[in-house]
Amino acid sequence: MASLDEFNELKKQVVALQKELSRVSDEAEVRKIHHKYGYYLDKCLYNEVNTFFFFFFFFFFFFFVSFSSPPDKN
Repeated sequence: MASLDEFNELKKQVVALQKELSRVSDEAEVRKIHHKYGYYLDKCLYNEVNTFFFFFFFFFFFFFVSFSSPPDKN
């Protein structure tokens, strides 16, 4: 049954790599947002900073906070 054990080990590795890829991808997205923020501030585009971060935080709240809470069991 070495092949079954190898298969299960490969599945675990795939799951671990998917988590790592997700983390690295999220980190890259945060870095891009940080660079955009710096660019807008350097160019004195304060209205764009406000608009950009309003939509960013609105979507962050809507997708991550709203869907992360468990549903009521009433």
